[in-house]
Amino acid sequence: MSLSDGSPATSPPTLTRALTGAVALLVLACSSACHDAPAAPTDNSPPSPSTALTVSLVAPATRSWSDRLTATGNIEAWQMMSIGAEVSGLRVVEVLADVGDRVHKGQLIARLDDSAARVDLSIQQAALAEAQAASAQSEVSLRRAKRLSGMQVLSQQDLLQAQTNAKADAAKLAMAEAQIAALQLKIRNTRVVAPDDGIVAARSTSVGALVDGSTELYKLIRNGRIEWRAQLRPEQQARVEIGQKVQLRDPLGHLIEGRVRQIAPTADDVSRTSLVYVDVPPSRSLEPGVLVSGEFQLPERTALVVPYGSLVLRDGFIYVMTPGPGGLVRPIKVRAGEQRGQDIEIVAGLSPHERIIARGVEFLHPGDRVKVIQGDGRIPMNANSTPTASTPADGSTAADQVAMRVTPP
Repeated sequence: MSLSDGSPATSPPTLTRALTGAVALLVLACSSACHDAPAAPTDNSPPSPSTALTVSLVAPATRSWSDRLTATGNIEAWQMMSIGAEVSGLRVVEVLADVGDRVHKGQLIARLDDSAARVDLSIQQAALAEAQAASAQSEVSLRRAKRLSGMQVLSQQDLLQAQTNAKADAAKLAMAEAQIAALQLKIRNTRVVAPDDGIVAARSTSVGALVDGSTELYKLIRNGRIEWRAQLRPEQQARVEIGQKVQLRDPLGHLIEGRVRQIAPTADDVSRTSLVYVDVPPSRSLEPGVLVSGEFQLPERTALVVPYGSLVLRDGFIYVMTPGPGGLVRPIKVRAGEQRGQDIEIVAGLSPHERIIARGVEFLHPGDRVKVIQGDGRIPMNANSTPTASTPADGSTAADQVAMRVTPP
């Protein structure tokens, strides 16, 4: 069969064979491309070694650890003296000391009206002169009666009467002298003086006030001496000894050093705490009634410490992390003690020869792969101070503090 232009025509079987060959070549090319492409990773495939976290290790350190007990308590006067009037029914005519004044022993601080007592004293002095005259006359009469009785001129009855009169007049003289002494003492007691050196803590009288025998005029801090009365639980008090140093922080933030003077032998029935009396130096910021906190410095001991950042709290337990075989993380459960600065004491669960991950443990889980970098493996020591464990004032423990850190799920 020929076309009109004279070229030969292609038969249908020949066209079919050409199309089939082209399709086969296309399928073969796609198959080859699919075999050469890399397989897509799945979620269950193991992580590549390049995804391991880089960590540094540290070894626990053994140090001298000075414990401290933190307590609160009030500043009180060592001895608070109450000063009152020793006479009654008199009015205050002069007040010579006020709150805050420093007074000395025997110093006049108040004076009462003594005019009535002085009038009574004048009357008694006149009575004393009369009694002295009567007593002198009785003595003369007695000597005369004795002389006459020896001459058998005076009867025994008259002699006995002269002796009786002499004794009576002597008694009247003694009574007059006693009344004079009582009035002089009353006049002296109208002068209120300081019984000892000290600082006036309170004044409860004024000019014109009428006083009696029970009226309190002043309160005096004896010798200006104050003390801190710390409240401790029985287990804390058992660790305190007389003479131990105590550091107090006044309301201005200054540190003041004191020493334990006495330990109370009993505990309060309600709070179940005992008092420890600490002598502290006088200070303008430490006044009786001020509530302050302080720390008792206990004897040093040896403790195993690690960086605080190497601990993590999970499921209610405290752990440190250490790399195991193949760089896989292995947790070690420990029991933590007191914290001081960036260090924390390990009470149990950790060997001194173990090397643990220093930081970043919040992001690690058992079985995670880590890469360890080289380091000296030591905890930096603060050369200016000795680590000291401190019990927080709010009663929180090291585990409570670790729990405050954010731990990823």
